[in-house]
Amino acid sequence: MPSYSAESLSKHSFGEIDASGYNRSNITYMTDGADMETLQHQQFLILLPSFIYTAFLMMVGMPGNFIVIIVYLLKMTKTTSRHFIISLAICDFINCAFGMPVELSLIWNFYSFDYPILCKISRFSTFFMNNTSSCVLIAIAVDRFRRVCLPLRPNMTVKHSKIICITVTIISIISAVPSLFIYGTRTILLPAPLNDTMFVLKTCYVDDSVGTKLPLIFNLYMFIIIILMILCLGIMYALVGRVVCSRKHFSDDSFRKLKFGTSVSVDSKSRFSTRFLKSFSEHSPKLFHSARTQERKDSPVPDIAEPLAIRDRAHSDISVRRHGGKEIRAGRTTTILFIVTLIFVLSFVPYLAIVTMRYIKKDLTKSMTPVQLTVYNLTLRSYLLNSAVNPIVYCFLNRQFRMKVKLFFGSIFCRCKK
Repeated sequence: MPSYSAESLSKHSFGEIDASGYNRSNITYMTDGADMETLQHQQFLILLPSFIYTAFLMMVGMPGNFIVIIVYLLKMTKTTSRHFIISLAICDFINCAFGMPVELSLIWNFYSFDYPILCKISRFSTFFMNNTSSCVLIAIAVDRFRRVCLPLRPNMTVKHSKIICITVTIISIISAVPSLFIYGTRTILLPAPLNDTMFVLKTCYVDDSVGTKLPLIFNLYMFIIIILMILCLGIMYALVGRVVCSRKHFSDDSFRKLKFGTSVSVDSKSRFSTRFLKSFSEHSPKLFHSARTQERKDSPVPDIAEPLAIRDRAHSDISVRRHGGKEIRAGRTTTILFIVTLIFVLSFVPYLAIVTMRYIKKDLTKSMTPVQLTVYNLTLRSYLLNSAVNPIVYCFLNRQFRMKVKLFFGSIFCRCKK
């Protein structure tokens, strides 16, 4: 049985040999047979790590995101973060429940995947869900930025978060519509061992009827949008991090002054946050009381509201209302959402790098060895990671989420016993 070189496989794996000579009368075209099975087997060996990687993410992400949706929908308090997290989980669940199984089927039958409608829907779904996730992460970053860096301005409400989720869904649908016209069945021709014989291969890629300009414009458009989103996310979280670090430094300095008995003046421009003083009260309740008393005496405007009592810091940021505005510190919610955003960005960076290299250098895969082709295909699917790891992040970093999951499954088991 014949074997095919890595160069031969790399040429037709990504549509570099098309069906331009399909109707030549002097060539015999083969669609099955032992040689075809051998070719399919060799390509599957190259894609095997990608198959394992995708299958693992699907098995982890599908139940994990389902649990996140149920717990946050039924058990968690209604907050802006709750709606954003549910939206992310729904997008990730659809990717794991539909997009990944189609991707596994494509890997398994890479050269005989002649299902144009399924290919179009799967690619549309992938673009739609990833675009929605990107927009939701932008909304999360704006919400965190306003809470931490602009504490005196009105914060985003639960109603606002609902409107934002609906809006970004509509925008994502519109932006993903071109994929329905671009992707479909790609016919690829590969020379067979016999003279004047060629294999006819079918795979999910840019459709035969589509030229080169539309896919290039669409991919360039998506690439620019993703880069701009990454820049926006980086800038906003950098500003949030700077404010958090400066407040922490201020808190540490203030604590040292209070601890060693140094008097601290409080004027209209610089006053201690009630939150910081509250933390100091654990070390010296009398000192905390005296500092608050001094602050109220020196302040030309009385303290009109007490700090909002939030026992569980794992679910919501701690905030205080002061002088008609709000002063908010970055809590664990901000940390969790920042990590979710960071994972999303890092999972897309390898994919963007490979796609960029592929457009710059058309013959990128021609000289690749089988190992290099394996890494190449695995990198093309790096973005799938963000659809599976968010439940793991919530599980490790959100104590209240873990508690609610235990209560949820405990109630189910109790009902089953009855």
